[in-house]
Amino acid sequence: MKTKEQKAKTIKLTQEEINNSQIVIFTNFTNMTVEDMSNLRKRLAENENKYQVIKNALIDIAAQKQGYKTEIKKGKTQTAVLFGYSDEVMPAKALVEFIKENEKPEIIGGLYQEQVISKEEVEKLAAIPSRDELEAKLVGTIAGPMSGMVNVLAGNMRGLVSVLKQYQNLNNK
Repeated sequence: MKTKEQKAKTIKLTQEEINNSQIVIFTNFTNMTVEDMSNLRKRLAENENKYQVIKNALIDIAAQKQGYKTEIKKGKTQTAVLFGYSDEVMPAKALVEFIKENEKPEIIGGLYQEQVISKEEVEKLAAIPSRDELEAKLVGTIAGPMSGMVNVLAGNMRGLVSVLKQYQNLNNK
């Protein structure tokens, strides 16, 4: 059992994690094996995310100190928290993909843009294309017409060069 000092330190660290995160997702990790937990942590760490087990009451206190009104401590589940640092979508997407493959853990809810969000809202976030995907689409959208214009201009230049070459051949005869 943790001492008051250890609990206070956990609350403070959790507050800092919440403050530094773009998104926070709460999950029920009941029935997950150590291997499952390890695999999920590795997958999430690839995109600079953190997944850690924290007692419900301590999560609730830390969230309330950050201005969120959660009801985590009322649940009788074992709760793990996903802290997404660099992006809002990628952590949710990675978690939902893992759940589809393994049927665990279960999403409880989360914190996003200074609001408490539901399981359904986390799943909607996971359905949004990632920032990288959106940037790639934008570049493709911009580059498509430009490459078409380059081909048209190159065709005109080829035509001009062909005419000039024929003119030169006539003058050389």
